[in-house]
Amino acid sequence: MPARHESMDGASLYERWKAQWRKVERSSAAYWLKRHARMVTGRELRTFVEVRRPRRRYGGWTFDPTLLGDTSVAYGFGVGFDLDFELALAQRHGVTVHVFDPTPASLAWIESQDMPPRVRFHPIGVAGYDGTAWFEPPKHPTDESYKITGRPSVRAVELEVQRLPAIMQALGHEQLDLLKLDIEGAEYDVIRDMLDSGIQVRQLLVEFHHRFRGIGQEATVAALAMLQRAGFRIFYISPPGTEYSLIRTPPP
Repeated sequence: MPARHESMDGASLYERWKAQWRKVERSSAAYWLKRHARMVTGRELRTFVEVRRPRRRYGGWTFDPTLLGDTSVAYGFGVGFDLDFELALAQRHGVTVHVFDPTPASLAWIESQDMPPRVRFHPIGVAGYDGTAWFEPPKHPTDESYKITGRPSVRAVELEVQRLPAIMQALGHEQLDLLKLDIEGAEYDVIRDMLDSGIQVRQLLVEFHHRFRGIGQEATVAALAMLQRAGFRIFYISPPGTEYSLIRTPPP
């Protein structure tokens, strides 16, 4: 019996140690170290902050609050089950926020939410063209992130998408104070179309998915180069190296 008691104590200590180690692995410092180690070995982008700006963070997104106020308009593409960022913009900064997501899981979740008047939901997606796209649902039932796929499949659903210029025209907006793109790999076509269309966006928050199979680092390198030529500068990179915050400055 005493031996059994000691074994249980050991198991308990191990579980506590494992829980603490998980916290370390998921810390910002650990993500930063992993990212820079991959940069040294060429397995990650060599990108760095280019300008210093005031920063604030809500719901996992970092932005410049000095450029926002009660006359500002923001778009957030990719809702899933999370509106913390958009709600904070509306409630704490008076921003009118339009959020977009056509996926069935998000639509069902939105219907259960009590959104303030300054947060307005639209059941459409964004792409580099107007029409429809096939969205592949996540493999895990608790995940909310659908991914645009180039072809139909047994599980995929066909949903409406529009170009950013078409959406803005329909809503009567000539420019955006903030644009957030969390669209699972479709950001590259949307950014290219945005820049080709000459749309004025003051700050851009985007999650890049160059680690997705079939995309690769080159796609993000090209997107950042296009944004830089258009006058955008990086003012924040998340520790994992996937979320970028950029501000548009006057061209040199």
